[in-house]
Amino acid sequence: MNYHSSLEEEIYGMGLEYTIWNFKGSKIPLIVEEGGIGRGTQPISWYENRFKKGQGGYSTTSYGATPNYITNVNRGMIFNTTHIGIADFKKDDTTSFLFWHSTSIRGVILSGKDPLQLA
Repeated sequence: MNYHSSLEEEIYGMGLEYTIWNFKGSKIPLIVEEGGIGRGTQPISWYENRFKKGQGGYSTTSYGATPNYITNVNRGMIFNTTHIGIADFKKDDTTSFLFWHSTSIRGVILSGKDPLQLA
């Protein structure tokens, strides 16, 4: 699933994330995994990942990953799935989602004049 996004768009959501606020420019795994020691905070996570077999975690690890988000320009998406996947916000003008082991995915594209209209 792809859709056009703007360069100024900020992307919020994706579940329980504690290190990153705006996901624009990021690729987010849609899987629950241990947050680790430091959750991407350096140099703590680098040390733990290097010398303690990956215990540092990453800034995108989550205890509650969900394929749902809204943006600062009052758009968003909600997918109704429990499948593992990836949300890719790396490109300036495209958002992509990839889900494994799914023959179909249902979802809603959100758009409104303000955040309340997205609810």
